[in-house]
Amino acid sequence: MLAELLVELIKVVLKGQVGVELVLN
Repeated sequence: MLAELLVELIKVVLKGQVGVELVLN
């Protein structure tokens, strides 16, 4: 169960990074 939470957190972080890159570019 903890692994699933970590995966969801990583997905959110990656989405956030992609959003920032799109804004900067």
